Amino acid sequence: MCKNLDCNYHYVEPEGEVTAFTYTATSRELQLTGTALPVNASLVRHVEFAHSKCTVSAISNESLTCTLDHEPVCGDHLPKLYSIYGLVNNSVNLTETTITCTVSSVTPTSQLNLLGGDNITITGTQFPWNIETSTVEIKFTDSQETACIPQISSSTELVCLTEEFDIDVSAGQSYGLSITINNQTVTNSLS
Repeated sequence: MCKNLDCNYHYVEPEGEVTAFTYTATSRELQLTGTALPVNASLVRHVEFAHSKCTVSAISNESLTCTLDHEPVCGDHLPKLYSIYGLVNNSVNLTETTITCTVSSVTPTSQLNLLGGDNITITGTQFPWNIETSTVEIKFTDSQETACIPQISSSTELVCLTEEFDIDVSAGQSYGLSITINNQTVTNSLS
């Protein structure tokens, strides 16, 4: 055990490199290829992609296949492979894969209280199943960009709480709702 920060640390070169990957949405399967990857599952701490951990099903020193434990979350993503020695490098040539959010409905769409305090339920796909691991910003398209504060989320439903509108400007008006999740914006109209 180290005393008074008087420790000798031994640093090692990063091990392996992910040179390519593919993600298949229908099966939630992620395939990594690379060089000097961990050769068996006991050398893998975990794999992550699109804010989800991934369960390893096949592995060799040049490839790894796993299935996401949760629906992927929208945004632009690269895989993260953690071996027992730490994060395995991604090649600088890897291109992020875009997972797209969709909005199918928003309720309520009218009669919102100008003083705020309304819960708005947004239904769609690829929403954060764990809201704390994503960046979520929801606001109206009024001149004040009135916020709707995210409260809870699942992969298909997002609930936010409206803040107070500018009563003099907003009474009787129709505004859109801008939803930005992990730098991906989706828009929908409300009254």
